[in-house]
Amino acid sequence: MQKELRKFWDKSNYKLSCSETILYAANEYYNLGLDEKSFKMMSGFSGGMFEGETCGVITGGISVISILLTKDNKENSPKLKDAVVEFRQRFVKELKSKDCTSLKEMYEEEIIGCGNLIYAGGKILEEVIDKYVKA
Repeated sequence: MQKELRKFWDKSNYKLSCSETILYAANEYYNLGLDEKSFKMMSGFSGGMFEGETCGVITGGISVISILLTKDNKENSPKLKDAVVEFRQRFVKELKSKDCTSLKEMYEEEIIGCGNLIYAGGKILEEVIDKYVKA
């Protein structure tokens, strides 16, 4: 999924938030078939819900896991909770925070913004999906 993340995260032509980047990349990589309306729902998670709280890579990642592990609106895969918890815990353990403000202080760079954070979070997401969805 790294190629797709790099395609959609373009700081020089900034248009997508971290959460939107994760969803666009996953849509292409996993052939989710999402429409433009689906992407709009991620807009409110930008910048840690505009208050520097939970990182958009986490909210976007949980959205992807939910799409892949929820059969319909009434029935979740028993793996859903485990996958969400593992993704979030691994993200925090490896990247040292869940909060947008803290993560920006640690990872944001002038030229690529939060690109390295997105790529690292995307790698964790892909590993969790491989474990729970493809298994």
